[in-house]
Amino acid sequence: MNRRSLSTRILQSLLAVFCLTPSASQVQAQADSPKAPSVTLVVDFGDGLTCTYIVEHKPEMTILNAMTVAKARPSRPLRFSHKGSGESAFLISIDESANEGGGRTSKNWFYRVNDQLGDESFGLKELNAGDKVLWHFGKYVPK
Repeated sequence: MNRRSLSTRILQSLLAVFCLTPSASQVQAQADSPKAPSVTLVVDFGDGLTCTYIVEHKPEMTILNAMTVAKARPSRPLRFSHKGSGESAFLISIDESANEGGGRTSKNWFYRVNDQLGDESFGLKELNAGDKVLWHFGKYVPK
């Protein structure tokens, strides 16, 4: 195993712990507060590891807005990079998994909202309260 793949596996193991284990304050906050309208973001790294983020829904919230809220969390922030905004917003990477480009064997990020494949930029796609966004890293397979 080379050095990069070893460090990637260590990072994935740490992410698994942080993604799957809520903090005591998160559990207490969920128990103490009434349910606010929310949106669920699920990141599927394509290797069995997923991370889930629940963010409060706001009017006219886009996927990019929801991801930015999750990125600003003090504990377990969503780490992603993108370029552009609105219709030109393009996701570059989530954590250290970056789009690989074209080709049949290339892995890239694509999203679904409530199991429907995204048909516009994530910077434009507006969300409703209760929506579930799934980002998947892998080969494109239409559903």
